[in-house]
Amino acid sequence: MKIFILSILLLSNLFSGGSLPLKNIKPILEKNTKLWSYIQNNFELSNIATGRRLGKQWIYLSGKRISPYFLKVLDSNVSFISVNCDISFLDKNGTKLSPDNSNNIVKIIEYPSSITLYFK
Repeated sequence: MKIFILSILLLSNLFSGGSLPLKNIKPILEKNTKLWSYIQNNFELSNIATGRRLGKQWIYLSGKRISPYFLKVLDSNVSFISVNCDISFLDKNGTKLSPDNSNNIVKIIEYPSSITLYFK
């Protein structure tokens, strides 16, 4: 019983405030065809994913989800896949900025770079 309660607490923290349909991040995942192909060919995924949610300090992007994205695996000894991305933060002119400059960032470009598997 203790393990079950602990699992529920861990899952609720993992999915807090940033769930979104898998189809919303699919265009990002498809940028790395080898990685996305590996995921699709080896795992059955839930239609819901989660991502880190940007807060109100991000004037132009508040509420947007960014990587890492967590994908729930349905039929495997793997519970979740974390998709990690290289992220570029851009201003209105397309100039790369530091994430510390959140007031001027209007666009984020993500490229999937690796995955982490979480086993049951």
